[in-house]
Order: sequence, then structure tokens, then C-alpha cells
Amino acid sequence: MQTEIKEIVDFLETYFVMLYEGDADTMEKVFHEDAHISFVDDGEIVIANREVLKGRIANRVSSKDAGVARKDNILSIDFINENYAMVKVNLVIVDKLFTDYLSLIKTNNQWVIVSKTFYAQALA
Repeated sequence: MQTEIKEIVDFLETYFVMLYEGDADTMEKVFHEDAHISFVDDGEIVIANREVLKGRIANRVSSKDAGVARKDNILSIDFINENYAMVKVNLVIVDKLFTDYLSLIKTNNQWVIVSKTFYAQALA
């Protein structure tokens, strides 16, 4: 699994840079076209597609543009087998700490996110 761990760490670097820089176009490289994103907004559960998240990223000030230092961590990588993994990460976007659970599948020698559930809390 050492190869797969390195592949996922490299993949997550692209994911972290995408979010830090607010690069919505990179979403097409890291999220499967039918991926779903789950979160709570104003007390309501939202299950959205990739395009909804892409719009949210495109319409917010990025951490880079806000002058916030990049801060992200891989908290865990749990493999089902060499082609399926569940990843837990956290990262700062401007003034919030996000915790993301990402379901990854490797197909055609490339990892993609098929599902993302996240929680955001304001930084003190």
C-alpha cells in the first residue's frame, strides 16, 4: 500500500492547493463528474453535485487572496483495498476550519473523489 499512500498524498496536495487558491476549474480533475457533496447549511442537510461546490469556490474569497497562510493536514487514510479509500483531512479557508471526509476511488490509474462530506467551524 506504500504506492497507494504516496498517490493519495500527491492527489491531496492538488486538492489542498485547489481550495487554498480558490481554483474552481481544478475540481474537474479531482472530483468525479457525478460526485456528491454533503453539508449542513442553515440547519438543513444539503446534498449537492460537483457544480454546486464549484460555484461556492468560485464565488468566495480564497485564503490565498485573503493573505491567510496555507494550513492543511491529512488526518487519516483508510483503505478498503488498493482502489478504494476513505480520507479525513482538515484545512483552513479564510476564517473557518473545515473537516472533510473524502471517499476516493482509483480508476484508470487515477484517484478521484466520489463523495465529500464536510463540516466548517469559525476560527476563534
